[in-house]
Amino acid sequence: ITRMIKMRREDLARDLKYALKPGDRIRTYSNRIPTGTIVKVNRTKAVVTDDKGQGWDIPLTMIRTGE
Repeated sequence: ITRMIKMRREDLARDLKYALKPGDRIRTYSNRIPTGTIVKVNRTKAVVTDDKGQGWDIPLTMIRTGE
C-alpha cells in the first residue's frame, strides 16, 4: 500500500511539473509560504519567490495551482 501511495504522489508531481511555468502564481500547503510566484522548475522542486521577495525551494508535492 505504501508503494502505491508513493507512486501516486510521484505521478501527481510529474504532471504538475509540466503544467507549471515561470511567472505562475501558486499556493502551497505550508503556513510559512502560503503564496508565491514560480521562478524556475527543477526536477523535484520549484524555486518560488514569496510575496516578500524571498526565494524558496519548494517540493512539487507541496504546490497547489491557482490564486
